[in-house]
Amino acid sequence: MSITFKVTALSLAIASVMSSSVVSQANAQEVTNDESGLEVIMVTSRKAVESIQDVPLAISAFSAEDIAKRSIEELEDVAMSTPGLSFEDYSNGGYGTPIIRGASQFSVDQLEQNVSTFVDGVYIPRNYALDLGAMDMERIEVVKGPQGALYGANSFMGAINYITSKADLGGLTGEVGLVVGDGGRRDITGNISVPIIEDKLAVKFNFTNSDYDGDWTNSHPAAQAGVSPGTDDSLGGWDKKTYSISLVAKPTETVDIEMAYHSFDSFTEGKAQSRLEIGDYNCGGSLFGGPVRGYCGELPDTPLEFGTDTETGFLIDPRTYALDSETEIFRASISAELTNNFSVSYQFANIQGETMSAGISDRSPLTGTDLTPFGIPAFLNAFTVLPVGGFDYDSHELRAEYTADNGVYAMFGVYSSDGEDRDTGQTGYYAPLYTDNLDPITEDSLDPDSRNNNITITEATALFGRVAVPLMDDKLVLAVEGRYTDETKKQNITYIDESTADDYEDSYFTPRFTADYSINKNQLVYFSAAQGVKSGGLNPEISGGLEDSEKVYQADENTTYEIGSKNTILDGDLRINAAVYYIDWTELQVSQAAINGGFFTTSIVGNLGSATSKGLEMDVTYALTDAITVNAGLALNNAKYDDGTISQRLARAAICDDIVCAANGDIGGNSLPRSSDTQWNIGAQYDGEFNDNLEYFVRADLTGQSEQYMSEANIATLPSRRLLNLRGGVTGENWSAELWVKNATDEEYVSNAFYIPSAFFVSIVPTWGNQRRIGVSAEYRF
Repeated sequence: MSITFKVTALSLAIASVMSSSVVSQANAQEVTNDESGLEVIMVTSRKAVESIQDVPLAISAFSAEDIAKRSIEELEDVAMSTPGLSFEDYSNGGYGTPIIRGASQFSVDQLEQNVSTFVDGVYIPRNYALDLGAMDMERIEVVKGPQGALYGANSFMGAINYITSKADLGGLTGEVGLVVGDGGRRDITGNISVPIIEDKLAVKFNFTNSDYDGDWTNSHPAAQAGVSPGTDDSLGGWDKKTYSISLVAKPTETVDIEMAYHSFDSFTEGKAQSRLEIGDYNCGGSLFGGPVRGYCGELPDTPLEFGTDTETGFLIDPRTYALDSETEIFRASISAELTNNFSVSYQFANIQGETMSAGISDRSPLTGTDLTPFGIPAFLNAFTVLPVGGFDYDSHELRAEYTADNGVYAMFGVYSSDGEDRDTGQTGYYAPLYTDNLDPITEDSLDPDSRNNNITITEATALFGRVAVPLMDDKLVLAVEGRYTDETKKQNITYIDESTADDYEDSYFTPRFTADYSINKNQLVYFSAAQGVKSGGLNPEISGGLEDSEKVYQADENTTYEIGSKNTILDGDLRINAAVYYIDWTELQVSQAAINGGFFTTSIVGNLGSATSKGLEMDVTYALTDAITVNAGLALNNAKYDDGTISQRLARAAICDDIVCAANGDIGGNSLPRSSDTQWNIGAQYDGEFNDNLEYFVRADLTGQSEQYMSEANIATLPSRRLLNLRGGVTGENWSAELWVKNATDEEYVSNAFYIPSAFFVSIVPTWGNQRRIGVSAEYRF
């Protein structure tokens, strides 16, 4: 669906209609409001506790109850219930990519992404570590629009924050849970919170073990060879383990101390994928009179034999696996209320991660890749062994807050971080053509001289703050936020030898201005203007050498304007939130082939062109009766490249022919890829009781999104989708049991696709979404 409205006129219309207000649920703890039929959501999105209806930001959040009853298990589930957010787990989590308001980026493997993810305020520096599931979460938050002023860390288009549950000072609590489902699904979960000194000191232990065999069938003849690590005869399986321990102390009424350690281990198999290569394509340009190099229309809905319409099923080499990773987070914080008006807080965090992946790169793993033209007389199986590497970051944040008796609020802080990121994968890795006895691909298998060996050491310091001034009897509030960041990157380091490093230095300021007006205690209108910055850097050296113009890529920036309103009406039974926005995005960081690059050279990053995104987001929750609650969300988005924006990789790969797209790579006016013009969700829940000790509920959630362009060329599309989830359960005094179905209609769809164009080869790698999954969950609380 295309949107051609003028954003200014629509903004004024939305702001003047008091029955709407921004998609909102965020940083949330839910409490009862005696004056409302709906729960009041308290938020900390501006690093202060506020009602979400009072915060002039577009936020969505999901409490522990929402997570359970909406069957939220991963970030893709969060996105389906959040207007304006989309997420695809490329390589089954290897390159997880959240997109807010259609602002997608060219490459999903860059160090910096457009949306930042945090755990209890701790920045996750790599996208292969960001989808942590919903393990013992108190809530999951999505804050839309640039958040650099307070969040920093490249929260360029928004931020996602996982908030974990904490130890309970009040008494002994705990729970154990079991999930059993088709496809070999088995989960065991448990936690216990123990008060060591009542109301003063408590500790909490948590564990989760989740196993799943997979859904789609792997048709590879060696699928049951038992390769480990690897993928067997069912695709998309996982083995995930999570452990955590947290401590909460309250030595005095005004001092709070927290410490926590989390370990996330994840092994995921290859998903249901196929591959299209030159010879499969149907439009566009060619090189030297060869086959066309573009694909027009909707991607095939089933894998096909090369150059034919014959279905082959999914052929995934059993040595393939999407991710073998571990992430560890340690966090310690202390906060003290020094006076009734003044408080200070400090947090230290360390986050570490390691990952390994091996993905098949052949059009057909049964026939392999012919390397005879390259002097190697053999057919071999080709793999892309990415991502491989790890990270280790420390961070410190000190913050002070002051609230004057007249309502003026001020918060100031200082932040520092330093860490190392290692990208040590191998793009062109070859193994013997498949046999019944297959050796797994591990890090020891890789040739040290052929690996990326890209090491980046980053040091950053920042000063940030927020000042809010109430006017007109507190009806009008003007607020200014800002963050000044100074950053240094040491890059192109070989084997962590800093003597080979090149330095990249940058400083930038990210401000936000907001004005909100309370028409009454239940209706708020606001305006916000904010700037986002995504860090620049240096491209890795290549064997052929980089041109001077290719060595550095600059930070890209966006300025976002937003008008919205938040309303609670009908005696609190109806909440309608809406916002419109306009994003001006410049200096886009794009993937391009190096001028002197060879056959297997990975893409480098450059700055080229600009884009504009504008749209509408709306969220409605209505308590129809004491038993029936319905909710709905809608996002309309129009994100396009501005005139004059060039895709150098399309031009060099000869994808276009001036008929289906511009041969010089001009993509001005094209839609940004991997984002839908229309996204919506509808949910309904019925709560009842059999007696005073036995309650039940049934719930249905239907989500949908329009088709997406696969690439900036706008000639191939991913299909639209509509997914239905169902859940129902019974709850007793200290137990519950639930039956759930995800993708109840068993819709088959391509969820995402890697696009790899170059002068030597053009590859499209579609991945299929999950099939219908059915299971039961049971929980006992004490």
